[in-house]
This record gives sequence, structure tokens and C-alpha cells, in this order.
Amino acid sequence: MHDIVSHRVSLMVVHAVALEAGAAGDNQVATDTGKLMGQMGRQALNELRQVLGVLRESDGSDEAP
Repeated sequence: MHDIVSHRVSLMVVHAVALEAGAAGDNQVATDTGKLMGQMGRQALNELRQVLGVLRESDGSDEAP
């Protein structure tokens, strides 16, 4: 599941950067939207990495981390 989610979010970030670059200042709304989408995607990837880090630290016991 991690691979699928991270792949999709990574694609979202790539498309957001392409939108931002393609607008090249001609359309401020498109530039701002691309920038915001990229930031949100990178934040989602960082949060996913943190969650996976917690899950990997689990020693297999029934106790919650």
C-alpha cells in the first residue's frame, strides 16, 4: 500500500511542479495553484514517511506505540 500511495502522491507533486513551470508567470492563479499542490504533496509524503517509521519501530507486541 505504501508504494502505491507514495507513487501517486509523487506523481501529484511532479504534475504540480509542471503546472507551476508551464504557467511561467503568465497565469498567477495557475502558478500559485501548482506551488500549493506541490507543497501539500511533499507534506503528505513526509507524513507518510513518519507513519511508516513508527510502524517499523514496532517490535511486534500488541502494545500501541
